[in-house]
Amino acid sequence: MKPVLVLFMAVMLVGCASMVRDGAIIRAQDNFADGDYADAIAIADRALNAYDYNDDQRAQLLFLKAVSYQRMEDYQGALALYRYIAYKYPETEYGFRAATILQSVDSQKTKSSGQST
Repeated sequence: MKPVLVLFMAVMLVGCASMVRDGAIIRAQDNFADGDYADAIAIADRALNAYDYNDDQRAQLLFLKAVSYQRMEDYQGALALYRYIAYKYPETEYGFRAATILQSVDSQKTKSSGQST
């Protein structure tokens, strides 16, 4: 009976940990949706340091940080994160999104430099 109880408790703890981990993503998204970009970044940072995420989840949190920086008009910080996401997580949805944003930025730079000559 004791081994069954221990196994049950282990399963419950793993389930609770994943709920807390997923809850951090939701909290960061909620803060972002409310326009509280600094808190969204802080929550994402804490979550990335505290929990083990798969590549998709890590890319999602980093992308949320990048968009938050962009909304706060920290374009250099946003671009640096977009580059990192596109490089580190190219096979994820957010890696693709970051690469698309970077292509758009590069395209705008090319158009701007072509118009000034």
